Amino acid sequence: MSASITRRKAWSAGELATAYGFSLAFVRKQIALGALPAKKIGRRVIVLDTDLQAFLLHHSLGVSSTHTSLARSLAASADTPRQSDISDDVGDPE
Repeated sequence: MSASITRRKAWSAGELATAYGFSLAFVRKQIALGALPAKKIGRRVIVLDTDLQAFLLHHSLGVSSTHTSLARSLAASADTPRQSDISDDVGDPE
């Protein structure tokens, strides 16, 4: 698998599994559980790239350093404070 993954607008379950190194069974289970939103078009199941990126970010899957880096870079671009951004100079209760 290459170090970079080509971004697409939509993925079939099989394409997604191959590109990200997941098993097809894992992808199908996540879709069935509703954790990974998908649309059925005819006989094909399609996952929008925006839904995939949200899934990766939310679940922080550590399947490889490439995917972990992707999730971290997406998290870094979010406008939410991270634990490292929060000052821990809160006084101890007496």
